[in-house]
Amino acid sequence: ILESNRIDISNSRILDFASGPGRVAGFLSQRFPNAKFFATDIDVEAISWAQVRFNDEIKFSSNEVLPPTHFDSQSFDLIYTVSLFTHLDEQLQFQWLKELQRILRPNGYLVATVHGELARSTCTSSELEAIRTKGIVFRTDRIGLLKLDGLPDFYQTTFHSENYVRNRWADYFEIVDYQVGGIQNHQDAVVLKRRSA
Repeated sequence: ILESNRIDISNSRILDFASGPGRVAGFLSQRFPNAKFFATDIDVEAISWAQVRFNDEIKFSSNEVLPPTHFDSQSFDLIYTVSLFTHLDEQLQFQWLKELQRILRPNGYLVATVHGELARSTCTSSELEAIRTKGIVFRTDRIGLLKLDGLPDFYQTTFHSENYVRNRWADYFEIVDYQVGGIQNHQDAVVLKRRSA
């Protein structure tokens, strides 16, 4: 995705946002050894494990459910987040887009994924209609004791249309690219750029 947009991250400060235990950051830090990698997640247990596993290779820290993060403004050249916006409601999505904009340097890039058209096989007819008319659906599958995945109740399943992302996310970033199925031909990948002004 980065190469197809001619984005060089070889000497960049990079944040894996919603990193979990570092499965993506671990791979990328080996591929780009001159970049400085940071990672953060709300899962304190996953972060604790990653701090031991990756030692000082990647700087892991935890963050809260709501912004802000502990990072200074304009800290990163690149932020990526895989399968976060696929689980947030509309209000929380905008809160985090604003925070990621804050900690990204001018002309820096954000790569994020969404459930787009290739991920809609489980959508009901009413959900598909809502995606067509509003552009976003937030599905609440289970809450409380019935939520067996161990994730918090706010973390459900979200679907976006490409048109919605291009229009609404443009309030925060310049939309550089939108790749349908960009992540393993399932989630769509969105490449965004923080404007210089």
